[in-house]
Amino acid sequence: MTINPEKCAYKVFDEENNMIRYEQKYTNGQLYWSIDKGYNRKWFDNGQLWKEYYMINNKMDKYYKEWYRKKEYSSDDSIQLYIHEEYKDGYKDGTCTYWYENGKIMSQTIYKKDVVYEEKEWYENGQLQYVITYKDEKYNGEQTEYHSNGVLKFKINLVENEKSGEYIEYDEKGESILKMEK
Repeated sequence: MTINPEKCAYKVFDEENNMIRYEQKYTNGQLYWSIDKGYNRKWFDNGQLWKEYYMINNKMDKYYKEWYRKKEYSSDDSIQLYIHEEYKDGYKDGTCTYWYENGKIMSQTIYKKDVVYEEKEWYENGQLQYVITYKDEKYNGEQTEYHSNGVLKFKINLVENEKSGEYIEYDEKGESILKMEK
């Protein structure tokens, strides 16, 4: 489906000439994009929501969401949430989450003003893959990784990117295969 930029339903501007309302449609008449008082929304050509985000003063704020269109991957024409990111004053600020096409969580990162504080990632089967923590943009605290069957793969404590204490690595059955001290 194509987009017809000449067929905007309307544009509305405030007294400072900032566009506060805008709509654009596909050639079939379905709504493609709308802007309403900072809320931006885009739709797939079948009318289902594709993207939604909020901007103020040309900066991302509140959230950004994006959906998969399952039809691209199967005969199902429904949508599945793919991305949910939190923003404040143009910075990632809060939890940013991504999902696999099967609906299971893929990753989650916690930010404060674009600085990462914690990262988690999951295997497509839903098992936690790893947890990484940061302080002052450096690895800090216990770092863990898991095998796809959920069994702990390794554990290490880091202080400002440096090993602190013991490092233990395990095989997929949970048996210790490597142990080191700093």
